[in-house]
Amino acid sequence: MIKIIPFFSSLSSKSVQEDILSKLLLDQSQLIIPEIFPPKEHIPQPDERFYFFVGTGGTENAMISFFQHSKLTPPIILLSYDSNNSLPAAMETRKYLEVEGIEAKIVHGTLKELAEIIRLWTQYANIKQNLENGRIGVIGVPSDWLIASKVDEQAIKKVWGTKIIYIPSSRLISFNETKISETIKKMEGQFIDQAVEIEIPNQMVEEAANVTERLVQLTQEFQLDALTVECFTLLQNTDVTSCLALSYLNDQGIIAGCEGDLPSTFTMLVLHLLTGQTPFMGNVVNINLQKNTVTLAHCTVPLKMVESYSITTHFESGKSVGIRGKFKIPQKVTILKIWGKNLTQWWVAKGTIITNLDSSSACRTQVEVSLNESVDYFLERSLANHHILIFGDYKEEINRFLDFIISQS
Repeated sequence: MIKIIPFFSSLSSKSVQEDILSKLLLDQSQLIIPEIFPPKEHIPQPDERFYFFVGTGGTENAMISFFQHSKLTPPIILLSYDSNNSLPAAMETRKYLEVEGIEAKIVHGTLKELAEIIRLWTQYANIKQNLENGRIGVIGVPSDWLIASKVDEQAIKKVWGTKIIYIPSSRLISFNETKISETIKKMEGQFIDQAVEIEIPNQMVEEAANVTERLVQLTQEFQLDALTVECFTLLQNTDVTSCLALSYLNDQGIIAGCEGDLPSTFTMLVLHLLTGQTPFMGNVVNINLQKNTVTLAHCTVPLKMVESYSITTHFESGKSVGIRGKFKIPQKVTILKIWGKNLTQWWVAKGTIITNLDSSSACRTQVEVSLNESVDYFLERSLANHHILIFGDYKEEINRFLDFIISQS
């Protein structure tokens, strides 16, 4: 919840104050009167975010006094605008706080611009609250080749609030004990009927549908908002993949990632909550320096993202079910990766899908994307392997959201 605490000089009239505040388009729950805050019993909640609005000059002492007796924690965000000596007062206050060792930042604009910033921040705070209440399940453990993708769960909880739930892989491996529902039976039939080509027996699809049923049940049992599967352990023990299951879950709005990769699955969840788009998780299998393109590939893809698909085998093993999807081209996309022990580093770029590839030496769904950023990133600064693609140009929106969250953590 965004809370705005306004400060005005005693020389400014009530009508002037009301006129200025009306331009911020605040609702009643967002406005906090400094004279009556905080009550003695108030304990700031994790989802509460407080901002000082510098209504006029001559408010420096009032802001410092308020900060000293309140229970608010840095960083202190000062909102200033282009009249009534708002910016000078904000600058003086920010420097005072800095000298005192207290982190503070000024966000400046016209009143109209500040109103739009507050609107966006309110939206971002709501997404952050969803993440704070979020639960990501790891079925098994992260795959052992993800050597650069380890996370610190406590650090993640401190920054994002998201809880990681570990579920033994045995709960998935025993999928044959699960009775398949009518919903998944229907999905299985449609999956077969709508494919443009089928290269495997229907029995393999039936087995993959059983895995889907079990993952749906685990999602419900553990109240998961997202999950990631140690899929190669499943394959080695049962000769069945989770590629169909992950495709189905993502199509249903339940974020599902491969290989137990937590940073990539978290990236998928953030993108889905922020944009509403369905994400595709891919290996970076090739770059072309001359064309400035990157090729992403995986053996699963949400079916709602592709124009057509074939049912084939899993690439590395030649077993079970893999999906060869074909994207509509050309199509604007955004690629993102959030990474780090506490998931506070990121890279984002926009681009255009230019080609669907069909190499026999890569995962089944293969898409070549022309980027607006240099593909040197993938060789020199890349945040590990997997990257996430969504449709549309969301680069600026993603940067604004992540700056908002991480700069105020």
